[in-house]
Amino acid sequence: MKVTCLAASNVRGRGPESTSTRVCRLVSELISERVGEKAQLEIVELSGYELQPCVMCGECADTVRCVYDSAFNEIFTKISQSDALFIAVPHYAPIPAKLMMLFEKFQEMAYLHYLTKRKGYPLVGKKVGIVAHGGQPESEETLAYYVDELLKPVANSLASVGMKITGASADWPLGIVFGIAGMIEPKGKLLPDFTHDWDQIKARVTPLVEAVLTSL
Repeated sequence: MKVTCLAASNVRGRGPESTSTRVCRLVSELISERVGEKAQLEIVELSGYELQPCVMCGECADTVRCVYDSAFNEIFTKISQSDALFIAVPHYAPIPAKLMMLFEKFQEMAYLHYLTKRKGYPLVGKKVGIVAHGGQPESEETLAYYVDELLKPVANSLASVGMKITGASADWPLGIVFGIAGMIEPKGKLLPDFTHDWDQIKARVTPLVEAVLTSL
């Protein structure tokens, strides 16, 4: 079993300590606990890739590869060869730019497959679990906002190219969301450091991981 987790944060300076990457590590740990050595797990941090926007040239119709973007091709190959995909995506405006670049090319390739009546688009039927999060303190209002403005658009974009969205439960059919527990404003820094309730996050991510594994 091969599983890829995309950490969709744009914050290069945080590296492995970004919230999205920590979520991916949590996903990997949960899968390892349940599947053991049967699982091949890889975390892909989008902040480390120099992606290019789609110019809709149509050159990918035959090859399902972007002639202008080797970084995209590398990521697309990893996802295509995976049995399941997880995405940890933070709220920006509302979707991080590099993730949108991936979505643009997913859509264009799927559309060209449709126009040319080709079969076998690699993302069709791929199982995906989504973890969406943001920098506002948790409340019913902020979680509902993240569902409407982040989780649903991401799920819709993936479903539109044939991917199979797996939810955590009947109450969370598209994935899970979480906010922050608090923030610290260190002297001399422009941006605050967020704190999270990782026990609570694990409790939400665990049934999502189990649902995706069960669906395979």
